[in-house]
Amino acid sequence: MESIGESIEEGIYPPQVFSDHIAEGLNFLANEMQRPFWYSVQNVHKYALNPLNDSALTQQVASRILNVGVYGVGTALSMFIAIGGFFLKGLANRLHSRAFTYWEGRGEEVRPYTRKVLHLNVCMFPGGLPYLFGGVKGAGERLENLKIFIQEVNPDIFFLSEFSQTLSGKLYDLFAQDYKHFFVNIGSNALGMDVSMAVVSREPIVSEPKFFPSNVPTEGDQKFCYRGYFFVETEKVNYLYIHLHPKDEKIRQQQLLEIMEIVDENQNGKGWVVLGDSNIQRGTEEHEAFKSKGFEDIVQKEYGNVETCINGLEKGARENPESIDGVFVLGDVSLRTTIHETYETLGQELSDHKGISAVID
Repeated sequence: MESIGESIEEGIYPPQVFSDHIAEGLNFLANEMQRPFWYSVQNVHKYALNPLNDSALTQQVASRILNVGVYGVGTALSMFIAIGGFFLKGLANRLHSRAFTYWEGRGEEVRPYTRKVLHLNVCMFPGGLPYLFGGVKGAGERLENLKIFIQEVNPDIFFLSEFSQTLSGKLYDLFAQDYKHFFVNIGSNALGMDVSMAVVSREPIVSEPKFFPSNVPTEGDQKFCYRGYFFVETEKVNYLYIHLHPKDEKIRQQQLLEIMEIVDENQNGKGWVVLGDSNIQRGTEEHEAFKSKGFEDIVQKEYGNVETCINGLEKGARENPESIDGVFVLGDVSLRTTIHETYETLGQELSDHKGISAVID
């Protein structure tokens, strides 16, 4: 299966050709141009959808109307700049030889005997999507909560899904002091939804990561969602970060075949950790078929057939607090997982998904 971003010189991650320097600059500018628009949209949804308190109802309604009007005007004015950002992102994608941006942080690399990895679907889509599909506050309002959570879990490498590329610079600002490697703007998409992944590490990455776009056609609202898989090789294990189709089992079956192809073509003697929002319900034929390929479901092993977080809050944290994403291993990998609560109410929440960390021996 072809990747976007073959290594030019092993172990070197900054751009190797001049066009990549231009592309990464354009991508950064595009994200900055789009951020005011999505910020305004986020606040329109915030003031329009948040529940009202019982006290001072008239004052609250008046304040809501004023804020929705102000941010509505901001949305209209910034929309034209955002459209320019989409064009710049499309140009950047044309120039880029790889489907991610690398930034070097100020933190030191570490090589602990045991390594801790974290996956979290942060539901940090742009605009009002977190309100509509995750029942959580806008992405920008939860960044400080993300920082606190990451500092508490203290992973050596962490993977984020449903993370808006417009927040890439903010992510770097939050963690540059403590982490060395930042892989952002993964699977950029000028028209439609980006792959929306980010990977941050302070343990060494021994070869240039690869992004494998999914070639499985989709329909409906998912047709505009770019999907793919991000491969990261560390000193101990190979990681493959995934986010599979949430609604169609037949499409997921084809995506699982793509995963197997990636694993088969990138063998290097190390074990594999496949993690992310798999959307595969445990105990089903689909789940057993994936396990029959040699993958062990660590969450099922430790917690049983708990639900997978799927279809937003219909099967998410509010309706089913036991829903957990996926961690699968293949080969010689020994790890122990911890499930982290991240959802409360429209107050101090971080995500509609639980976090999963694992210590790799």
